[in-house]
Amino acid sequence: MSGLSHYVADKEWGYGIAFKLSSSKALTPEETTEMAREAMKELAEEAIRRGAIMIGHIKCILKASGGYVKADTIGAKYGVYVEAKLTEPVREAILVVNSIVVGLSKDENIELTRNLTKKVAEGYGFNVIILETKT
Repeated sequence: MSGLSHYVADKEWGYGIAFKLSSSKALTPEETTEMAREAMKELAEEAIRRGAIMIGHIKCILKASGGYVKADTIGAKYGVYVEAKLTEPVREAILVVNSIVVGLSKDENIELTRNLTKKVAEGYGFNVIILETKT
């Protein structure tokens, strides 16, 4: 395959985590969609700032009673793809995030994904509880 970059790295870690989000003030579908977009962008940018060679894939799905939001990126410079089908404001949701990052240690990827996703959601007014993790 010519024309495609090839990376060889001894650090490539995938990580998945689920959060329960709740808020006394419901977010509009637009605000909820923007939160998912921002979380993916922030994760990709911070991973590169911390020394990641590349973003394999960072993605999330937020499920609420009124629908869902999916967001994903392969790096902030490539943008964030978002698909949203929310029919009502969101007061409670489950947010699942998966991140595959090349060039950070397993522990760095876990810490980054857990803490930065939580910070972004809290910034939108959500109370955030970690439901489960998979390493």
